[in-house]
Amino acid sequence: RPLIPPVLAWQANLEWLQHVFPGFEEVIEFGIAPSLRAATLGALPRPTPLLVTGATTQEVVAFVRAVAEALDVPFFQFDVAAMADSTSNQASALLTALAFGTASHAAVANPVGLAHLGHLCTPSELQSVDYLAKLLSVEDAQMAQDPEVPDVHFDASFVRWFLSCTGIDQVLPAILNQCHVIRVSPPRYS
Repeated sequence: RPLIPPVLAWQANLEWLQHVFPGFEEVIEFGIAPSLRAATLGALPRPTPLLVTGATTQEVVAFVRAVAEALDVPFFQFDVAAMADSTSNQASALLTALAFGTASHAAVANPVGLAHLGHLCTPSELQSVDYLAKLLSVEDAQMAQDPEVPDVHFDASFVRWFLSCTGIDQVLPAILNQCHVIRVSPPRYS
């Protein structure tokens, strides 16, 4: 799939995001803007996975959906704990976004993905964390596989990842070591 370049109005779109989501200023300034600047100069940056904490799940979902809209790319999400439930293969959301896009966006190599980290303690939940950790690693992501379709390899190395959690103490090192952690602060109103 092709990489979609930043839309021409990317700076204005980021300013709009800061206005609408004032608590996420640091996420925008240090987590999103640098890779967009590099891409406008012709580089092929692999956006650093961002682990966002300090906000509710609903706030993070709304923000990440708005990021995808501002960048004009597909958005997908899954709950890492729910991936352990064999009746709910949410990991396929990634393959679907890369292979087919979404109802409103064509497939591109750099969609926006959101992974929710819950309380992970059972063996199958820890296996799901292992899968996510591989997707966050550039080398492993270049030859990613869907757990339900193990013989199909695809390149997921340009996905713009956002992870959300309530407390950083429960995030396993396999995930934590690959992310830029940003705590969302309550908005500063004058």
